[in-house]
Amino acid sequence: MKPIPYEKASREVKAVFDDIKATRKVADVNNFWKMLANEPRMLKQTWESLKAMMGEGALDPKLKELIYVAVSVTNNCDYCMASHTAAARAKGATDAEINELYAGRDLLLVGVLKGAVFFMADLMRSITVPCEIDFMAISSYGVGVRESTGNIRIGLDLQQNIENRHVLVVEDIVDTGHTIAAVLTMLATRHPASLKICTLLDKSERREITRAGLLPDRN
Repeated sequence: MKPIPYEKASREVKAVFDDIKATRKVADVNNFWKMLANEPRMLKQTWESLKAMMGEGALDPKLKELIYVAVSVTNNCDYCMASHTAAARAKGATDAEINELYAGRDLLLVGVLKGAVFFMADLMRSITVPCEIDFMAISSYGVGVRESTGNIRIGLDLQQNIENRHVLVVEDIVDTGHTIAAVLTMLATRHPASLKICTLLDKSERREITRAGLLPDRN
């Protein structure tokens, strides 16, 4: 089963997509909805249920989104957390309010040496939830090679067990995506609760590996 893009969707699915975009004020729908488009009836029911909950009522809109964030964190739904956190910020939620909802997560920052060190230090100062750090040293370019091969060599491995932990890999630059996709693939075999990447510079125009290679798309 693959995501169904707007241009290949049925008239029924396009109507739901248009409603989502208008309601959420976004240019395109996320892959979550595109996957649901394989089952048009489920897509429509899911969106109508969510839209009804998000509608005007006695609860303040910001409070509603913060409740959604809390439920998403509890259910460990990465898409839901990202979507509702962005929506909560748009409705005026502060960093302190959002960080409080993420406080129960066992967060481990993994810095990729040596380029990410200074960015990681700044990032740690901005994160108010408890977290630990670890480091990896990897290489994939080889001597005299300017393009990553994606065949990584580990110079320094993690010192901590990441099973059932929420892992955030911190990079300085993501270019073609070959190297970081190989790193994420390897770390995924160690069964973390979640695995994400945070990069200072994202050269998305040079990306050769996207969602299929574990790097997120931009929908």
